Amino acid sequence: MGYRSEVVIVIYGDTDEVTAFVATERLKGIPKGMDYYPLHEPPSDYHKRDVYTYGKGQTMMKFTWHDVKWYDSYPEIAYWENLASIWEDGYSNTSLCMEMGRVGEECGDISVDYYGEVDFCLSSVTYIDEENMPSRTNIGDIKLKGEQDE
Repeated sequence: MGYRSEVVIVIYGDTDEVTAFVATERLKGIPKGMDYYPLHEPPSDYHKRDVYTYGKGQTMMKFTWHDVKWYDSYPEIAYWENLASIWEDGYSNTSLCMEMGRVGEECGDISVDYYGEVDFCLSSVTYIDEENMPSRTNIGDIKLKGEQDE
């Protein structure tokens, strides 16, 4: 099966600059070992893509993967890891920002990385979930054998 992760990547900024970014990425061609442009990965049960405008002339691209093997030996993942590694040099003079969040299977395997002058759209939250607790069958408190009323 392998180690699985939940991943969210957002890229956003002025609409004209987001449009130019997408066009530039398409001009590079389909990366070796892939059947599609990474920014246009087809939706599936494990991948969703959402693009929308917000604010005044801003565009958000959101990419979400569920239950994915996030290994940089896979060309699809290597694309995103490479993009992150060159982000500051390539886009520091633009409004473009990128945020990458990943949650692995193991407790504490959480990372959120920010590139550019970000709005902090993504954040990691850790909490204790009681969703799997059994439902109560009695009403009120019960006294266990040996407990005394005070």
